[in-house]
Amino acid sequence: MENLHLGRKLTTACRVLFGSEPVHQPEFLEDLETQQLKAAYRTQAKRSHPDHARSLGISESVLRARFTAINDAYQTLTAFLRRPERNEPTVATAQPEPQTEPQPEPQPEPRSRPRPRPRPRPRPTPRQEPQDASSEEEALRFASGPMPQRTLEFSEFVYHQGLVSWDTYVCARRFQRRQRPLVGQVAVDFGYVTLHEVVELIRRRASDGLLTVPLARYAQDSGVLTPFQRLAVLGKQSQYKADPGEFFIREGIFDTGQVELLAFHHQLHNLRYAS
Repeated sequence: MENLHLGRKLTTACRVLFGSEPVHQPEFLEDLETQQLKAAYRTQAKRSHPDHARSLGISESVLRARFTAINDAYQTLTAFLRRPERNEPTVATAQPEPQTEPQPEPQPEPRSRPRPRPRPRPRPTPRQEPQDASSEEEALRFASGPMPQRTLEFSEFVYHQGLVSWDTYVCARRFQRRQRPLVGQVAVDFGYVTLHEVVELIRRRASDGLLTVPLARYAQDSGVLTPFQRLAVLGKQSQYKADPGEFFIREGIFDTGQVELLAFHHQLHNLRYAS
């Protein structure tokens, strides 16, 4: 069970720093070198440092979550590369015969070798926020279970592939919702209200302290929209489908080619479980 957990942890770390492609190569971890790991870490950390949120045009919370995941992945793979059985030569085939001489020859034991055990860790850029909350750990969680056997939205499919964290998945869903036309605009397009009436509705809802009440519901309760008109407006709004990969491209998580490949596998998955 412990080995299975470690294997999943190493797989997730490789996906964070190197992408999904190398994870499917069995020899990747055994051939991985420290310099290669450092180079990948520097590249990903530079892209995702929270201090660059404004210049990159990316939410600071998204960058902070991604940066923390990158640091954790780096520490996991660094510990893997330092494990004794990886650095020691294989001596099982060269076992010496029982010694009869009084003076034993030096044995290549692990403790006799001058290995720099307390190796100074590379200097990752310090995190901006203290890692204290369990909610942050939950936000950075990557899916590790089997793929759900049902149709999925694109961002949900990417999350269950283990390619993005829970926080990134939630941000992608919010982004898609924000791309939909506003309820007031749809009502104006249908001719149910005027733009002036929409502005007045928003003002009255704020003065009534009901900002948590959806605008369509407030309009119906105020007698501005009929129940049928409210359902028609919400139905039209829900029909709009934003490009599911746009968020991941804009945030620099995947490039266009990767999104197209993921979209292809997403379609295959949904076809398999479509009723």
